[in-house]
Amino acid sequence: MKKILIVEDQLEVRKMLTIALKRRTHITLEATTGLGALELVKLHKPLVVILNAQLSGDPNGLQVCEWIKADPELKDSYIVLISTSAEHPDVDAAKKVGANAYFVKPFRLASLVEVVVHHQKLKESFVLVEAA
Repeated sequence: MKKILIVEDQLEVRKMLTIALKRRTHITLEATTGLGALELVKLHKPLVVILNAQLSGDPNGLQVCEWIKADPELKDSYIVLISTSAEHPDVDAAKKVGANAYFVKPFRLASLVEVVVHHQKLKESFVLVEAA
């Protein structure tokens, strides 16, 4: 079973993602802050991290992504950033810190689940999913 870390400070979004991914028999872990995410990533080494790019507090989601990708033991984690912004500078920033995919809220949950399920095949390309 794949371990997936969901890092989202909005309870409703976090629960929706957790329910959708548990249906696929994934083991889901949850964090609400960047520091909590870093602790869980180091401890559990999830294959996929779904990360709110605009986490409140310090570090934010982009910083968490950058730190994960800079760690030799964690750099192969597949990172999906989710954001309310579809602006090119924000998408470019996600690419720069090593994100593998970028979803703009509101997105189709089924699309995100498909990317998680097929993340190994998608690893070599950057996936951008505009708002639904």
